[in-house]
Amino acid sequence: MNKPDYVIQTLLKIRELNDNKLNVGFSRLITELPEIPRVKVHCALDVLSDWGLIEGGYNEVSKGRFGYCYKITETACYWLDNYGKQRENKKRKNR
Repeated sequence: MNKPDYVIQTLLKIRELNDNKLNVGFSRLITELPEIPRVKVHCALDVLSDWGLIEGGYNEVSKGRFGYCYKITETACYWLDNYGKQRENKKRKNR
């Protein structure tokens, strides 16, 4: 799996969990993305925060347990929507 794949998979998973109103901590990402090694998820979070596509803060990650949680930014939502449209257009052209 190359870098863009696991970074985008991590971003998509954060968006999915945020859309379901769930707080997204590192441990939740690890359980939700078992096909990606822990180290790569951690690297993806660093890359995404450096790019300004996710932000974070301390919040409740489970009942009575607090930790660092990640949220997708509006910029990332806009970027993902356009990225999805571009991929669909490429698929249509290749048919």
